[in-house]
Amino acid sequence: MKKILTCVNVTSSNEPTALHAAEELTKYLQKKGVDIREDGFAVLVAVDPSLEEDGYKIEATESGLTIKGDNTGVLYGVYAFLEKYAGIRFFTPTLEVCPAGDIEIGEGVLMEYTPA
Repeated sequence: MKKILTCVNVTSSNEPTALHAAEELTKYLQKKGVDIREDGFAVLVAVDPSLEEDGYKIEATESGLTIKGDNTGVLYGVYAFLEKYAGIRFFTPTLEVCPAGDIEIGEGVLMEYTPA
């Protein structure tokens, strides 16, 4: 089943990288026109030390979305999600493109990355 993200509640674990990743996700979701509210679709951004260095895993269920990664992988996961599902492109620190349009996700493991 597909879900269009129109209203989300972004939370994170307490590690500095996860907090920064959640802030970035919130910023870009707002640029896409997604409402950020406590009663929105649950989105958790968290550090998971069981994942490989720089790795991440993005999963969606009917009740929420989880973006997890090791200490730096969680940030890579957020940017990968924004690129693939929101269509945002990050070219340089001063050049990014954030096109209009919906953010549509399915269920299950949406993306998983383990570096070689």
